[in-house]
Amino acid sequence: MNIKQLRSTYQLKISLEGTKPPIWRRLLVNSDIKLDTFHLALQIAMGWTNSHLHQFISQDQKFYGIKDADFAIEGFEIQDKTTTRLSQLLKAEKDHIIYEYDFGDGWMHKITLEKNISF
Repeated sequence: MNIKQLRSTYQLKISLEGTKPPIWRRLLVNSDIKLDTFHLALQIAMGWTNSHLHQFISQDQKFYGIKDADFAIEGFEIQDKTTTRLSQLLKAEKDHIIYEYDFGDGWMHKITLEKNISF
């Protein structure tokens, strides 16, 4: 018997914090997208140029980015964004994470799971 695997798509709202009028986008992405690929989708959606450092911050204050021993800070652990899937951080509607782009200017984006669409 051949059982089809259920695919899940996330409807996300990305809001750039601290802007008036509000700047936001709505995206549909596969729930199993890895954070490094999701970063590229965010760059395109927000009109950024992929020329600054970035990281993701989960609701439980874990940081996801580039693991690099040359830039390690003692007592501060960064999770590998290349092996982490969005579905590991956003599990239920209204869950959210933060995407920080450009550590100098600190553009903070709140990413909220609006809907989980399975097909």
